Amino acid sequence: MNHESLLDTIRRLLALSKSPNEHEAQLAAAKAAELMRRHNLDAASVASRGEHVEETAEAYQRVPYVVHLVADLVDRHFFVESFLAKKADTEIVFYGRRENVAVALYVYHVLLRTFKELARQHCHAHGGHVRRLYLLGLRDGYERTIEKQTPPPTAVEAGLITAERTQLKRALTEHLGCELGKPAKLAPLCGDRNSYEQGRRDGAKITVNTALPADHPSGPRLLA
Repeated sequence: MNHESLLDTIRRLLALSKSPNEHEAQLAAAKAAELMRRHNLDAASVASRGEHVEETAEAYQRVPYVVHLVADLVDRHFFVESFLAKKADTEIVFYGRRENVAVALYVYHVLLRTFKELARQHCHAHGGHVRRLYLLGLRDGYERTIEKQTPPPTAVEAGLITAERTQLKRALTEHLGCELGKPAKLAPLCGDRNSYEQGRRDGAKITVNTALPADHPSGPRLLA
């Protein structure tokens, strides 16, 4: 195995270490750490030098609140960065390694459809005025489930994650020619707390298979 193949293997193991399957994730993390120790590699050496791409998810005349929520959720957990591109309409764009962007787009669309449908059902029963609170609950419930299913990172994993994130942000700054502004803060939670709590319960039940379908153009992969 040459040096680049070794680094690619370790990066793929890092990707698998974020799998919702706890057993699979632990085995992948242990193997990545073993290879790094055996070959005396640090986090900076392993951090991806692969191709970064941008892909448009969709465009809106006015970006809905749920889109901001889901895009931010995908950013935080799937090694991509999203931003708004002002053209004829406002485009939602994801940037990152090609394989991560491919899966991020898949997860984004699945989550967006799920959030919209659940919010539609809830608002039909309780009124449209509680939509934002319910959506916030969905986000927090789903995110809590991700965190529960993901084993705490080892020191090696934490170093890899930090290095990967740093490189991604640097690459995006160079790509855009400027740094992204800080995302707008969400409005404080107020109003019907019951809708928020129901959203948390419903969000905790959402599952998304982070392996791409076999017929996806990028093939079956897992997110980093």
